[in-house]
Amino acid sequence: MERLLSTLTFGVLLISAVSCDSAGRWKRNEGSSNINNALVIEPKGDEIERPIGQPYILTCRITVDPALVSDLKWLGPDNQTIREEPERKFIRHEQSRIQLVFREVRENDTGLYHCQASYASNNQLSKSVRLKSYLPITWVDAPEEQYATLGEENEMITCVVKASPAATLSWSKAGKQIATGMSDRYAVEQGGLRISEVRQEDEGTYSCSADVVSTGEYQVRQIRFMWDPDIRTIRLMDTCYMLRHGF
Repeated sequence: MERLLSTLTFGVLLISAVSCDSAGRWKRNEGSSNINNALVIEPKGDEIERPIGQPYILTCRITVDPALVSDLKWLGPDNQTIREEPERKFIRHEQSRIQLVFREVRENDTGLYHCQASYASNNQLSKSVRLKSYLPITWVDAPEEQYATLGEENEMITCVVKASPAATLSWSKAGKQIATGMSDRYAVEQGGLRISEVRQEDEGTYSCSADVVSTGEYQVRQIRFMWDPDIRTIRLMDTCYMLRHGF
């Protein structure tokens, strides 16, 4: 009886969704129920990017009468039922929705995920979303305090990051941009900012900025560039010695 009622209900929906025009042809009625929109995946979007190592939830929600929908499920990138791993990835069922929960997104989670269900017993519903994982900006070698020796021919302020897609680095000091070609003494290199003939004026706080255009990620590391305290102490002792002995 329940199956008969579901079938009859679906038939009524189909009849109300179409009508005949003056030429006797079937046409879709505006504002009628559209079973193609019976499932909605949230967050919305055909493709979603998430950082590796972060938790995330994909929700598939029913927008029609839940009594007409059965066998609501998530399928993985291989189009197979997702194998749950309670410590990392699992599925949560509720009356009108199903959630795919990632405790932490991994690189191999990238792929096309499908939410499927049966409507009125004999109609298949399906919605898909592509999940892309990416490696967020990670500071590999960028100490917040770095030391230099006055008068050295070359010194490097180190700033190395890791990201996938790759990050673009830029430098500034006191709000002023530093780029290769702006000065004969500065060169932006893969490992950091190279300074030639280090001077007193080079001491200060530098900003190493990393950004990834495709993901919109942006981070800044403040690096204090100072004279080597050991070198400074030695030079101060040398100065005192010379003054004491009349040099």
